[in-house]
Amino acid sequence: TVHPGWLVAALGLQVIFTLNQGAFYQAVFRLLDTSVSLGTAVWLALVMAFGSLATPMGTTAGMAFFVVAARDRGLSSSRAFMASLSYYFFDYAALLVVLVTGLVTLLAQRGLQPSQLTAVVVFAAMMAGGTGLAIRLIAVPTALSRWMARMAGAVNWVSRRLRRPPAVSRERLTRWVREVQDVVAAVRSRPRHAIRPALHALGVQAIGISTLSVVFRAIGEVLPPGVLVAGYAVGTFLMIFSITPSGVGVTEGGMIVTFTSLGVPLERAVAGALLFRLVAFWLPMVAGFLSLHAYPARAGGGSSA
Repeated sequence: TVHPGWLVAALGLQVIFTLNQGAFYQAVFRLLDTSVSLGTAVWLALVMAFGSLATPMGTTAGMAFFVVAARDRGLSSSRAFMASLSYYFFDYAALLVVLVTGLVTLLAQRGLQPSQLTAVVVFAAMMAGGTGLAIRLIAVPTALSRWMARMAGAVNWVSRRLRRPPAVSRERLTRWVREVQDVVAAVRSRPRHAIRPALHALGVQAIGISTLSVVFRAIGEVLPPGVLVAGYAVGTFLMIFSITPSGVGVTEGGMIVTFTSLGVPLERAVAGALLFRLVAFWLPMVAGFLSLHAYPARAGGGSSA
C-alpha cells in the first residue's frame, strides 16, 4: 500500500533540494567574489543536474553544460569553471561524512563487503589529494600558473601527436591563469564565506537522506537511522563511480542488496529503491531538460562584486 501523503512530502523535499542547490551555487559564486541571483543559480543547478544525470560523461558533461550556460548568462567562463569545481569539492566533502557513517553502520551490522571498504578508502584518498591541491593553490599562488602550464603542455603534446595545432594558445593560457588567480585571491581574502557553501553541502545530503526516509514511509516501511544512512551512502557512491551513466541499474541494485542485508524485506527494498530513484534521479533530470529549453540564455546573469 502506497501512502500518497508521504509521496507528496517526497516531492516537496525535492523542491527544497533544488532551492538548496541554487542557494549552494549562489554561495559558491559569492565565495569567488561574484554576485548571482537565486533564480539564475537555481537554473544553473538544474542545467548541471541534466548534464550530469542524462549523459554518459556524468560529472564532466555536467560541468561543461554548467560553464556554457553560465557564460551565456554573462558570467566569466573561468569563474563558472571554478564555481563548478568548488561545488563538487564541498559536495564530496559532505558526502564523505555520510560515507564514513554508512561504513561504520555496515561494519557494526557485519554487512560490510571488502569492495565497499576499498571503494570508500579510495574515495577518501581522492578527497585528501584534492584538498591538499586546493590548499596549495590557495596558499602558493605561483603554483597555480605552473600547474596550469603543465596541464596545457600535456594537452598540446597530445595535439602534436595527433598532428593538429596546439589546443591551448599561450595568450589563452595567460588570460585563464590571470582570471583564476583573481578568483584564488578573492577566496583567500574571504575565508568566512566558505561556511555557507559547506552548510548547503551538508543540506544536500540531509535532504537526500530525508527523501529516502519519506519514500520508504510511503510504502509502509520505517527505516532505522543506521540502515537509512547506509543504504543512502551506498546508492550515492555507486551513482558517482559506477560504470553505467549515473549508476543506472547499478545504484538500484546496490541499494537493494544493502537494505536486504540489513534486514529490510526484499519487496520493500526493491520498491523503496526504485521509488527513491524516480523521485531523486529521473524527476530532476526531466526538470533540468525542461529548464534548459524553457529559459533561453541571456547576458547579465551575474557580476563581480
